[in-house]
Amino acid sequence: MTQSSLAATTGCKNILHPTPDSPTWKEIDGFIQAEICKHESIRPTIEYRTIEALGDWFIVEFEDDCGEPAIFLIEKAQSKLQTVAEFGGSTAPEGPAPIIRRYFLKMAPL
Repeated sequence: MTQSSLAATTGCKNILHPTPDSPTWKEIDGFIQAEICKHESIRPTIEYRTIEALGDWFIVEFEDDCGEPAIFLIEKAQSKLQTVAEFGGSTAPEGPAPIIRRYFLKMAPL
């Protein structure tokens, strides 16, 4: 596996990549689904690009079934997940990940 973009951005090799069968992945997936359902009347299909974890911080990149990319910065505080920042849409031609990731990581104490 190549080094993740969070690891490359922070220079940290302690980045975890939860697997789809892990409790962390399932917790993040449930949280993302609930967050999206706050804004949409139907439960979309989500295709995750990456879920990266460092301590109680998570960067989650995904696309919904409409092809819209999104990035969430999530913190787990007092056993509860909370969105610190979110971005949805495209910043073509570079795509959202590099630009938004750098901005979001300024908010996380990594």
